[in-house]
Amino acid sequence: MTNIQPVSASDIPSRVGGDIPRALTTDEIYTIVDKFAEAAKRAVTAGFDAVEIQAGHGYLLNQFLSPTTNDRTDEFGGSKENRARFTTLVLKAVRETVGENIPIFLGISADELAEGGNTLDDTLEIVEYFKDYVDVFDVSAGLTCSIQYQYCLLYTSDAADEEDSVDLGGRRIIKQKNKRKKRVKKKHQYTNKNKKTRS
Repeated sequence: MTNIQPVSASDIPSRVGGDIPRALTTDEIYTIVDKFAEAAKRAVTAGFDAVEIQAGHGYLLNQFLSPTTNDRTDEFGGSKENRARFTTLVLKAVRETVGENIPIFLGISADELAEGGNTLDDTLEIVEYFKDYVDVFDVSAGLTCSIQYQYCLLYTSDAADEEDSVDLGGRRIIKQKNKRKKRVKKKHQYTNKNKKTRS
């Protein structure tokens, strides 16, 4: 829509059919690190009590963390340590900018729920590189290509009916659209009951 090619860790779209991005250069990565720090400084100057950095759900930092979108062969690709390097540099720069008294939150997809993506075990290793800079991990799940699970995970239940749920890696997930229909139906029944009572 903007006629501007997106940038990423590699030239791999974050979702099927998405625009093909351009891989960031090393100089561009370090420039973006500085921009994160500048943004954090503006937030604190504006009076915010904390800052949060988004490294999940297919956003830029996550595109470096995830093997599904990072096939680089330099210091920012390959091993977990290398894939975590960009985020680590951002956190370090932000911490140095805001000081020790401002909490730093980090949003992260603990399980990417995508073939070839980071699992919970992978993420537990990755966050070891961040823990010296982060006060709170804001944990969720999924990527752009697995967005359907980001929604239905809100309705996790061990006692879900078979017809209203799907099995995801041993976890029973209630389908959101079915639950939403039931809620609407119940609300409608309640409203009709009230109308009858009034009459």
